Amino acid sequence: SAISSRGCPYGCKFCCTAVWQRKPRYQSAERTNAEIRSLYDMGFRGISWYDDEWFIRKARDWQIAEQLKSLGMVWRVLTRSDLVNEEHIAHAAKCGLVEVFLGIESGSPRILEAIGKKVTPDVHRKAIRILKQNNVRIKTGFVIGLPGESYETIKETEEFIESVLPLDDVDFTILVPYPGSEVYDHAEELGISFNRNTYAHYKGGPDNYVGVVSTKYLSAQELLAERKRLEDKFKDKTKLR
Repeated sequence: SAISSRGCPYGCKFCCTAVWQRKPRYQSAERTNAEIRSLYDMGFRGISWYDDEWFIRKARDWQIAEQLKSLGMVWRVLTRSDLVNEEHIAHAAKCGLVEVFLGIESGSPRILEAIGKKVTPDVHRKAIRILKQNNVRIKTGFVIGLPGESYETIKETEEFIESVLPLDDVDFTILVPYPGSEVYDHAEELGISFNRNTYAHYKGGPDNYVGVVSTKYLSAQELLAERKRLEDKFKDKTKLR
């Protein structure tokens, strides 16, 4: 695991921007490439990059990709669907990119708009199509319990996933409002409720998820049950099962 930048310029309402103030800082390609070489000399042959968003700075990313290619290393990144394009992915795949994690969040246009994601399901579909065409593995992340979540919007997410299968991995988490995020600071106006006196910054893990949030339409327990239902439904429909 490695990181070459800090922060994210986007403003999704469920994400805490208080730490970085939405002012990303990027290591130079030269410094990052020196670190890659150090990892290679230590015996590592693959890197999972945990930068919030890859493919924002093309010139820098190109230099890093070329270094990884020259060493024969494979790598994985996180990014947004609207940063995925044919040119970037085709080049990155030739340089050893093997997997991309996409934060889809929801298959409902209403939810995506409500959280300020600034993408549509069709943008997500296009990104997935480009990755498949370049034989890059795809892991997708979804959040259950976002503002406005209902049985209807969860059904839209379910139908979205079915429309883009096969995927290599699908991850379903549960919303936890973190201080500094809009869903924490403006919960009532966004239709989110949770008990701040018994609140814990904890989502749990497989078969042990903790739900602290209710929406206008679904209770915390109903949201937990839907998250588990989706996980059970799709875990056997991905390649990494």
